Amino acid sequence: MLRTTASAARRLHTSAVRSSAFADFPLPKDVPLVAPAPVAGVAQTQSGLRAGAIDNHGPTSSLVLVVPAGARAESLDSLGVSHFLANYAYKYTSTQTPLRLAREIELRGMQVRTTTTREFLVYEAEFLRDDLSFALETLADVVYNTKYNHWEFDAVKALTVEQAAAASANAQLAGFELAHRLAFRQGLGNSVVAPQFHSINNAKVAQFAKANLAIGQGAAVFGVGVNPEELESLANVHFAAASGNAAAKQASQYFGGESRIDLPKGHNVTLAFPGAAAGSADAATLSVLTTLLGDGTKYVKWGTEAGSPLTQIGRNAHAGVKAFHASYSDAGLFGISSTCKTSAANATNGIKQAVAQLKKVGEGQVEAAEVARAVNQAKAAYLMAAEKRAVAARASAAELAVRGNVASAKDVVAAIEKVSAQELQKAAQKVLKAKPTLAVAGKSAELPYVDTLGL
Repeated sequence: MLRTTASAARRLHTSAVRSSAFADFPLPKDVPLVAPAPVAGVAQTQSGLRAGAIDNHGPTSSLVLVVPAGARAESLDSLGVSHFLANYAYKYTSTQTPLRLAREIELRGMQVRTTTTREFLVYEAEFLRDDLSFALETLADVVYNTKYNHWEFDAVKALTVEQAAAASANAQLAGFELAHRLAFRQGLGNSVVAPQFHSINNAKVAQFAKANLAIGQGAAVFGVGVNPEELESLANVHFAAASGNAAAKQASQYFGGESRIDLPKGHNVTLAFPGAAAGSADAATLSVLTTLLGDGTKYVKWGTEAGSPLTQIGRNAHAGVKAFHASYSDAGLFGISSTCKTSAANATNGIKQAVAQLKKVGEGQVEAAEVARAVNQAKAAYLMAAEKRAVAARASAAELAVRGNVASAKDVVAAIEKVSAQELQKAAQKVLKAKPTLAVAGKSAELPYVDTLGL
């Protein structure tokens, strides 16, 4: 009893001390008791550039500019030029030297990146909220005013060749890129990595930039942690040089086929089929089918028994086995991939078992609990990605460029929740009826052919 009383007295004393401490340091009067709601908006600037933002009132911001100058825009005699162009960012412009650009960026604690995708050249910046005008001005300067000096090309070429060599040595990436080439041939079939044997020179880079960068229609800028009205106003100032429309792109067509490349290390088998365009109802179904089979995400770090079917197959086959769905503006590619660094037999075993699992889905052999798991994992993957500032800005900018708006999280989640076991069965059946694409990378003589997979 005495101990209980003493303990209670100590708690009361501690509480009184804490109350006194907080009384000495009250919250500032301008701090709201409830966090303000995010503010979102989409507009079109005078030059035709689409601008959108969502303001979550945080201290830092992300800004992404996408221009339709990705691998899809390359011609047969300029394959790889978008990769070179991405590496030309933050060199000499007509107003600044590389040293000044780097110094000004570093002084503000800003981080910048430039990458190429199949459809877009992507310019990204992360910065303190008050530096929005500087970030926009910097991106505009890099996009519209880069000089493409011939003496800088050697350094750009060396970096691009180094990156291409590293990518081509990766069996999984090599298989993924080869699958796109077989599936679409040109356009979406163009690799985001420059080919080992290319014909790119400085003049081609400058010509490609002139034809594809200085445009308004088809490009978009999106900010997270940015006020929409402020972004629109500043974009009208800094992107006034944007003009014209993006070059008309040929509609994507799926072909399919089979091809093999030999690599000294690693083994990959990628089996692909026609997918769905981004934002379509079929895309939501295929995203759930991907998580149903297993997209390679490990949800329990040290787990050994639980997991998706392909995760369990990969564990038993000693290979990395996963499903994927790559969505683009007018097409998509759905497939399964099996990779093993040391054994072609393991990669083969993994892909054969994955095909058998896909056929089970087509036959309706899926438990209700597994469908619920897949739906929840697809929702969680989308919502968690949406909370990552840079990831959300990148995805929203691409969607804004393609569709002219950005779907709300509520609508995306609703589309995922509508996916049923019957729809998953139909999607699997449709996939299996299509002409397959088989890309093999590694010791090709020891890896399977499409007619040995049991399709």
